[in-house]
Amino acid sequence: MAPSAERYVSAQNGVVRLAVRDLRVLWSRLSRLDPLSKRQALEQFWPVLIGRYGEITASLAADRFEELTGLSPVMVRPVDDERANARMRWAMGAAFEGAPEKSLALLEGLADELVKQPGRSTLIASAAGHGLRFARVPVGVTCPWCRLLGSRGFVYESRASAGERRAFHGDCDCRIAIEGEPTPGYDPDALYAEYQATRT
Repeated sequence: MAPSAERYVSAQNGVVRLAVRDLRVLWSRLSRLDPLSKRQALEQFWPVLIGRYGEITASLAADRFEELTGLSPVMVRPVDDERANARMRWAMGAAFEGAPEKSLALLEGLADELVKQPGRSTLIASAAGHGLRFARVPVGVTCPWCRLLGSRGFVYESRASAGERRAFHGDCDCRIAIEGEPTPGYDPDALYAEYQATRT
């Protein structure tokens, strides 16, 4: 029997906590370096961090898909090194402006996004590969954008239709639910009505 959605989300968040812990340890060790030297050190460390923990979230997602459907999952690789480092360099911009703690906070948000992405992508690719529709289910306190996407219900059928790369952000607990999966508390109609109410 597949683990509950709550346990799955908790496991994904646990992986992110480990990644953030490792990031903070390194950040502390680099504290005496100037921003350029710090960024250069991160260029070696950051892709490894994102890749190592991204593989775990992908594996968790593959197991969940197989347990939910009995079908073979499509494993998605972690975010590639070039993209990971491009995002890291953006976050480091604040350090060059004299706000290193802001850079750390941005990096922690990116770690959440990029470490979870392979898990989300694995569920999306697995569903699409087997012709199953899927939904984006908001979890906990979520932003208006996430709630709007969640209001569409089980309409997504491909990575493109889900707008995968732009759909998720840091500190986002939204999860992918597969067609036929029990989703207690998830009410797309209520989410859409909430969205409509904000437009009037």
